[in-house]
Amino acid sequence: MLFQLLAALMPAARAVLRRITEVGGTASYDDVQQHFAHHPTRPIPISLIGGT
Repeated sequence: MLFQLLAALMPAARAVLRRITEVGGTASYDDVQQHFAHHPTRPIPISLIGGT
């Protein structure tokens, strides 16, 4: 069921979830924003990463 949920998410959301799991679920909101703001292959503007 988790795979189906992830497959249904937008690519940017999948990338964010992958990053959070890569760091063992300890990524803060600011860490995720900074990681993707200048990411070489999948940049995500800070304005698109909202919420907590």
